[in-house]
Amino acid sequence: MDNEKQTPRAWLYARIPGNYVATQDSLEVCRMRAEQDGCQIAGSSTDLRGTWHFRPGYRSMMQQIKRGQIDRVYICRMRQVSGKERHLITFFKRLMRHGVHVTATEYDLP
Repeated sequence: MDNEKQTPRAWLYARIPGNYVATQDSLEVCRMRAEQDGCQIAGSSTDLRGTWHFRPGYRSMMQQIKRGQIDRVYICRMRQVSGKERHLITFFKRLMRHGVHVTATEYDLP
């Protein structure tokens, strides 16, 4: 195993339903924070709709996590993932299963 510390691979995710400009601004904030933390940005995705059936950006992020391609996820607010507690719990369980660190501009969760 390599003793060198690898640069963390980050995925940026933003979703503010119905507001393209705010979603892009949110993505930019995530990009700046990831770069500040010394991460390599492996990818990003956005969703402009709020329903689970129309969130290809979220599904894309989760596929990359399952493949082991991501070490960190950057979001601005937890509500961008979901406003429902049960969905957030499921999200965090999946990330913990894959050892992925979540950073939100509101707070940082290891």
